[in-house]
Amino acid sequence: MKLFDDQARERDVHFIWVQQDLMDCRTISRRDMREQVNKYMTSVLQEKPVDPTLVDFDDSLAW
Repeated sequence: MKLFDDQARERDVHFIWVQQDLMDCRTISRRDMREQVNKYMTSVLQEKPVDPTLVDFDDSLAW
């Protein structure tokens, strides 16, 4: 991971590590993964969502 971080920093590329388990949503939910990316976008990149209603939505029925 450190090698990726170092090379991203050298090339001035924004890089984020996100906890994920796409095969088993019981360990970390899709909502939690989106939350990690949303926090990065707002805190580090100082970006605002184009559509704030899509930042947090219920995906419990998704498969």
